[in-house]
Amino acid sequence: MAPRKYVHMLLIISELCIIGCCIFMIILYKSDEPWKHKIWIGSKILTLKKLIEVNNYNSYPILGFHPNGTKIESKYNYEELLKHSGKECEINYKQCGIMDTLGNIMCIPDEEECPINEIIVDSETNTNLYSSNYNITSLENLTEGFVLYYRNTATDKEIITKMTLNNETPRYINSENFIFDEKIYQDYLDYLESLNSDYDGGDWDSGGYDGGGGWDDGGGWDGGDSGGGGWRKLEEEEEYEYKNKYFTEYIKEKMAEEINIDKSYKNISHDLFVGCFIGFNDSYSMNEFKNKNEDLYESYFVIFPNYTAYCFCYINIIIYFLLIP
Repeated sequence: MAPRKYVHMLLIISELCIIGCCIFMIILYKSDEPWKHKIWIGSKILTLKKLIEVNNYNSYPILGFHPNGTKIESKYNYEELLKHSGKECEINYKQCGIMDTLGNIMCIPDEEECPINEIIVDSETNTNLYSSNYNITSLENLTEGFVLYYRNTATDKEIITKMTLNNETPRYINSENFIFDEKIYQDYLDYLESLNSDYDGGDWDSGGYDGGGGWDDGGGWDGGDSGGGGWRKLEEEEEYEYKNKYFTEYIKEKMAEEINIDKSYKNISHDLFVGCFIGFNDSYSMNEFKNKNEDLYESYFVIFPNYTAYCFCYINIIIYFLLIP
């Protein structure tokens, strides 16, 4: 009788543990804490997916500048360059510089012109110091009296793919490229409605999520109206801040984390940052990332929660069948 008593005690304890975990999960689920994280993770996946897509297919090295300061871009995007680039160049290709954050070198056909691989910001009065080896151009919003000196012969330096004038360090996810996860946010509104909340989700954005601005072909966010579409979603009417200001604050905190600093950029002077491509080891790795990234969103929000639930069930079943005499 004693072993049977211990078996039943173990079964009761296991059931109580599972019930306790369920109660804890329900209590946690009823707070805004997990929703903040879910909305951030969903938005992060969507934003980074678009960021890498732009990096691989819609960004081009800078060949030079027009007299008015606008960029002249190469015809090769990262996907095309990575096919012929790595640690050394193949026959009939020449090295132009370091192409990406992994140190792959950029190789292009011998007859092609290399893109810019060095930019210096200096006073316009120092033109005589650079005239023999560098081109010169002015840039709108650059500190008065300063100009850009650039060249394409420094093949041991990083290829310039992007430039930004910013008084803050560039970040992978920022208020300009942020894509708000409307699906998870709608789940949150549905959840509030299921609790018979007085909060009217439809009043948040009566026109629906319109996305505001959009990614342009040059790899940036065109912004649309003030703040961009996704970011506007978080800061719309002040009267609704009491429900969503926590989401806004949480996302801003996550954006401010050191891990979000865009390592593909470097500061060259004042507020001017220049950057290269975000790197992949090779074309195979880039395609693998693309294929797996298609399922990343569903994997995180569907497979993982179900897996946790199944574990609870399996543990209970194992205890039940193994311990009963």
